[in-house]
Amino acid sequence: MSNIEDNIPLFISITNCSDANTAKHYLDMCNNDLNQSIQLFFDTSNGINDDYTAPMTFNTEVLNDFTDEPDVFIPEVQYGGVGGYYEDLRDDDESSLDFEVSDDYNSSDQSDDSDVVEVDYNGNFITKETHEEKLKRMFSKPMDLIFNKGYDITSLKLHAKRRNKWILINIQDTNNFECMKLNRDIWSDPIIKCIIKEKFLFNQFDKTERAGREYLFLYPLNEKVPGIVRKKPTRIINDGVVRDEFGDRLELPVIGIIDPITGALMECWNGGIQDKIEFINELNRFVDHFDNNNPDAIMISDESSNEQAEEEQENKIEEPIHEEMDEEDEHKSVFNKIEPREHEEPSSSVPSTRIQFRMFNNGKRIIKKVSMNDKVRDLFAFCKFDAENFPEGSYFELHLDGSNLIEHIDKTIDEMNLKMSSLTVEFIE
Repeated sequence: MSNIEDNIPLFISITNCSDANTAKHYLDMCNNDLNQSIQLFFDTSNGINDDYTAPMTFNTEVLNDFTDEPDVFIPEVQYGGVGGYYEDLRDDDESSLDFEVSDDYNSSDQSDDSDVVEVDYNGNFITKETHEEKLKRMFSKPMDLIFNKGYDITSLKLHAKRRNKWILINIQDTNNFECMKLNRDIWSDPIIKCIIKEKFLFNQFDKTERAGREYLFLYPLNEKVPGIVRKKPTRIINDGVVRDEFGDRLELPVIGIIDPITGALMECWNGGIQDKIEFINELNRFVDHFDNNNPDAIMISDESSNEQAEEEQENKIEEPIHEEMDEEDEHKSVFNKIEPREHEEPSSSVPSTRIQFRMFNNGKRIIKKVSMNDKVRDLFAFCKFDAENFPEGSYFELHLDGSNLIEHIDKTIDEMNLKMSSLTVEFIE
């Protein structure tokens, strides 16, 4: 059995941990179990060092420099709890109330706050957040808006055509604070959420991801802005910064609306959103413009017309969509035939590698050591056996740079060049 000193270089090579003492600390805690120590490293809050950048995380130094929060609406109701709401019992013109005090009341008694808990207006317990947790929540990726089947532009087009929706894409730069402001101020706004969920399929990619690079290649920042519903500013800003005709900085973040049928860029915003109200108005103008001028647009006015609208939509689905649906069914059929199999690490004499499985829904990471001669089918079998992380009966896909590995089920790890790779696990409902 290898000792801790032998495992430290392996630990560092997988986790990008630059400190040998930190590596030794994690190995000590896990009794020199390399797999468990790596898992613990990624699961703990302090387990990612400055050199390691997980997808769509942000520079904490930039976050700590920002202390202001967006305006918070404070309701007028001052009293409430699990039982409901009630108003102040005292009239506005009363300055005091009379209370009967029993003889055994001791004014020196002090209340014990140890059992006092806070609840919100819905009666849910409030958990106090640390500063770090608060920042993480405020600037986190808008998972409730993201269409999780749209892992690249091509898949977004297919699904958007089927649902008769536009595509809305946001490309981010993790080191740019304007990108973080979008998550905090724009994608968290309830009105914007409502518009997007009704009319768009949305996804957010980092500029380093395959889908992000593809977007910037197809729709360069210096390309002319369509300006279908946007209004040009009356005053030109001359601050030495390169801007487009709408006064936007030619830099990330960028937001684009894409036609799922033609692939044309219909509208875009560069450099972030400075006026949230105007952005809401522009989204509404875009939706109204095409709903009113597009004869093929499906307008659902009430519940009674749902069936008719769905029938019209099905009649409009093109042949490639049917092919895509058949492909999905074929993938599920292959997936269902794979039997769960317990994972056993290969011996030291067998060429092997470690593969990281990153859960798309919660960011959790699992690392497994596999033989280079194992097949992609074996990866699915190992995951299926892990009921704790892959619930029984769930259907999931393994992606690498936008490629669905179920399509290469009989190729080996070596043939697919998966050595030391990080696979994205996407659960499909």
